[in-house]
Amino acid sequence: MSFYLRALQHGVMRLFTLPRLTLPVLLTLSLTLAAVLTVVAMSSNLIFKPLPDIKDEDSLYIINNEVMLGEMSMSIFNSKAYAHLADDYRSIGDFAALDGDQFPALFNVSETQYDSILFTASHNIFDVTDREIILGDAPTIDNIAQGVWISETLWRSALESRKGVIGEQIKINNKTHLVKGVVTDFVSFSIRGIRNTQQVWSLYNLQDFKNKDLKYGEFTGNFTSLFRVKTRLITAKEVGTFWEKYKVEHIESTFTIARNIKTKVNIVKYRDSLLLEQENMVWFLIAAVTALLLMASLNLLNLFIGYYQQRYREFALQISLGATKSRLFAMVFFENLAVFIASAFTGLVLAAWIIRLLPIISGGNIKFIDLIQLDSYTSIVAILLVMGINLFFALVVVFRFDDNTLLEQVSSGNKGVSRQSMGLLSKAIFVLQISAAAILLTTLAMVGNSAWSDLNIDYGFKAGNTLVVKATFDENFRKYDRENQSKQEKQLKSYTLANRVIKQQIINKLSELDSSIQVLSSNADPYIGMNGSVRIRFDPDTNTTESFRVVDVAHDFISQFEIPLLYGRNITQQEYTTLAPVQLNNQTSAKHLSKGEPIKNLIGTQFWGKEIVGIIADNVRVGEHDTKFAVSYFANTDNISSMVFVMQLPEAEVFDVNAIESLIKNSHPQITEIKSLILKEYMWRALDNKLLQFYFIMVLSLLTLLLAAFGTTGMALSFAEIKRFELAIRMATGASRAMLLNNMLKSFSGLLSTTMVVALVSSALIYYGLQQQISALPAFSWEALLFFSAILVTIVFAAIFWVIWRVINAEPMQALREL
Repeated sequence: MSFYLRALQHGVMRLFTLPRLTLPVLLTLSLTLAAVLTVVAMSSNLIFKPLPDIKDEDSLYIINNEVMLGEMSMSIFNSKAYAHLADDYRSIGDFAALDGDQFPALFNVSETQYDSILFTASHNIFDVTDREIILGDAPTIDNIAQGVWISETLWRSALESRKGVIGEQIKINNKTHLVKGVVTDFVSFSIRGIRNTQQVWSLYNLQDFKNKDLKYGEFTGNFTSLFRVKTRLITAKEVGTFWEKYKVEHIESTFTIARNIKTKVNIVKYRDSLLLEQENMVWFLIAAVTALLLMASLNLLNLFIGYYQQRYREFALQISLGATKSRLFAMVFFENLAVFIASAFTGLVLAAWIIRLLPIISGGNIKFIDLIQLDSYTSIVAILLVMGINLFFALVVVFRFDDNTLLEQVSSGNKGVSRQSMGLLSKAIFVLQISAAAILLTTLAMVGNSAWSDLNIDYGFKAGNTLVVKATFDENFRKYDRENQSKQEKQLKSYTLANRVIKQQIINKLSELDSSIQVLSSNADPYIGMNGSVRIRFDPDTNTTESFRVVDVAHDFISQFEIPLLYGRNITQQEYTTLAPVQLNNQTSAKHLSKGEPIKNLIGTQFWGKEIVGIIADNVRVGEHDTKFAVSYFANTDNISSMVFVMQLPEAEVFDVNAIESLIKNSHPQITEIKSLILKEYMWRALDNKLLQFYFIMVLSLLTLLLAAFGTTGMALSFAEIKRFELAIRMATGASRAMLLNNMLKSFSGLLSTTMVVALVSSALIYYGLQQQISALPAFSWEALLFFSAILVTIVFAAIFWVIWRVINAEPMQALREL
């Protein structure tokens, strides 16, 4: 049997006969590799691989012309403006519009329903997004009004891949459509959770909007503006120049706000619009797991140095018999190959399970999570990593030995163990591994502290057990005069009062369904504000535009949600009933309007044609967790196309959402759509990104502490093994176990104290330097640093104490018998 084969066989046997070496290696390396390989799989699919269904993705862009509203932005492009832009610059590229909302659709075939997604887009969307027509006709201006196109997955699952499906009538949401064609699935779009590839496409001609008459501020649009480069990329300056020209030619001169609003043009790659924020998270994870892998490697290096230090005599005999260091290096490499391959395999298995659990862990908040998988690239990375670590370990273990020292081991016998001491390299590695742990923990502590603060914010109101249901009327139900402003206001007021009558009739039915349900008169909750709107006001004094939010409320709004009233009074029930021109303003709005004066002086003044009767405290709203936005609260007459039911139950009770939705929808023939949500659940879902970040930070923190514990254990075990002969002599001369423990801790205390001081100081300084360079990192927090540092110090001391006590109780007198 060859020398190298015997070394490999010895390594395999050692997996079972030497658990104190192989078990820490397997646990440390496999857990670390699982984290590393999971991130490698994520980065491979989310950063380095192209989008799965978009060809030449570098030529596909999104054009944004926006005004910022707190943390959110609002598109200033409407379909008419975008149609004109597409016509003016058609020579340089193709423009397509994809509506911002993808609605769930029920696809009915032979009494069987299939869940699908309904897309609405311009007729050239398939060309711009590289969809291929599998069956039927390609969409044209002439045939788009005749039917819909369905995705390949829906065609195969619901229609069994029938060739004759073209021209058949199908039902989608109880409406009949003709199937015009089958198109490849659209995968690369933004949506929560697992994407549905059972899709239906309803198309329109974008150029039809060029001549559409838009009145009184209908200058916004909820669609994605796609641009595919043909000759060159359109510039932000060209879009800005077009917008200024469009305002003059197509927006009425009396509409001062729209003409003076300041916008920002932003042209981004389509891929970046989908994944840029997620890519930043992945790069953070790559940096974190790289630090973890470095820690794990340092931990194991000390363990291997300690193990092979006990085999000095064997190495010395090999040298004396003519073996070269290269031969010893190969022996060490092949001996450790089995444990490293086993670690790589275990790491791959654990990574596969982590990836399977990612949808549950992340709550579906990772985009394209269904595309993340272990592939050959990830497996190659795993093998290369363990081979590289094994190679490095073998080099360090063998070439740190001096030939003369090894030969001295042969002549001195096994008694040389008593004169061994911890080498400088081992001490340096120990300092490095604890310092790396402290640096990583400090970074994780700061980011984790910030995420924890975001998860435990004071919303400024009490959500209670609240269900919000929005009932939308048919679009032709409430028509009003768009030309005559005075007539329009009377119609809106009349429709608002009529909607209240309908709402009260439905409330009576809800009371019969469940007498515990309390329905508020207010048409909004403090967090979402389904019927809320944003208004933009031009301030001639500063020549700037100001935006504020309008929330449709009644007299019961601040009392039911326990929002503090700071100054003035609440809206009365009579004022709400008569649509009196009074309003409440939040603190941010009051500070802005008061222009430095005491905000209580605003009571009794006029704003937007209504008297300010009260000022209430700010509260956190969806999309505005980090910024405060001006809000006006009053009985709004603009929301005539829908009604909002804000209903509450005692905390212990549960809403029968399906029964409530059914009752509301069937209560009036003009109600066409129902949308409902539980307020607390919606508030929690809005924190998904922060929650996901917090989960990752906690997992990485636990791994870091675990690696620190393993590394300290290995270092302490190596130190105790060196001191075994000394311990035996001391025990033989009458020393008790407590005295031995005290002596060992004293011997280790100098290195330990130095290590902890260096680790904590360096971690604080390095994080402070990083925070100055990377603005995204949270501010330094002493509380978070001290908390995690205390945990690290406790774990390090506990690991050392446990190992030394275990060695002392493992019959050190055996060392004398081995002489």
